[in-house]
Amino acid sequence: MRCFTLNRFLILAGVLSLSGMLPVEAQQRVILFGVDGLSPQGIAEANTPNIHRLIKSGAWTMHARAVMPTSSSSNWAAMIMGAPTELTGVTSNHWQPDSFTIAPACQDAPGVFPTIYSLEHVQHPAARIGIFTDWTDYVRLVEPGVASKVYSVDEKEDDALEHALAYLESDKPEVLFLHLDLVDNAGHAHGWGSPEYLAAVEKTDAMLGRLLLTLEKMKLRDSTTILLTADHGGIGRTHGGLSMSELEIPWVISGPGIRANYKIETTIMQYDTAATLARLLDVKPSPCWRSQAVNAAFINAR
Repeated sequence: MRCFTLNRFLILAGVLSLSGMLPVEAQQRVILFGVDGLSPQGIAEANTPNIHRLIKSGAWTMHARAVMPTSSSSNWAAMIMGAPTELTGVTSNHWQPDSFTIAPACQDAPGVFPTIYSLEHVQHPAARIGIFTDWTDYVRLVEPGVASKVYSVDEKEDDALEHALAYLESDKPEVLFLHLDLVDNAGHAHGWGSPEYLAAVEKTDAMLGRLLLTLEKMKLRDSTTILLTADHGGIGRTHGGLSMSELEIPWVISGPGIRANYKIETTIMQYDTAATLARLLDVKPSPCWRSQAVNAAFINAR
């Protein structure tokens, strides 16, 4: 299944204090670059210069953990809802806001557990939030009306990227989420680790390169934080099971106020992404969340 990125552009920008000492956190631009089905093995075996450029400039781990089950919906939900499956109620790819077996422990909209998008929208009403995905089911995980721009197209990753870059250039959103599904599709069709899978990883890396180049041309790279991660890995031609190959995912963050070339040793859970984004965006987390910000990634670790 698929992936996803936020309207404060999971582009987080850290600002230096006026005293020129420690970087101070402020509302800035954050970009969440979500790659469905991207495994740490894929990054290690494919030619991924842009991902490695992000790693060198930021904090990272190849041992972050998805939630169970290792399905796309459950994990995209955990990523933006800051909680595990038993609280969000998103138990499978069949989940719908009006059709579920486990009710969400909290609701921000009918049937939908509170997301980082909604909190940003409520706490910073002027913030522009853009969601771009080539997996149309992603949109159902988000409360209606909280994003400034939603572009959803089925299995056309190039279209999703082009519209995301155009929106970045025209509106300079505070939060941008980009979800790309091509790696997961290649895994299901040909197998995780197959030549076709690695080719899809390399194409995704090139797409990240285009995003970085656009930010540099706009002179926004130094004021933007990018968080690259995935919903799950895979084994054979599937995922959803109990293996470490399905459970472990990459987690890479780069931007102002973030440590450079720093390997994170603590275990990051899928739902910890939400609180990390909240810290970047100066958003108060929902009391329903179980998410903890990955403070080890920050220069000012708190």
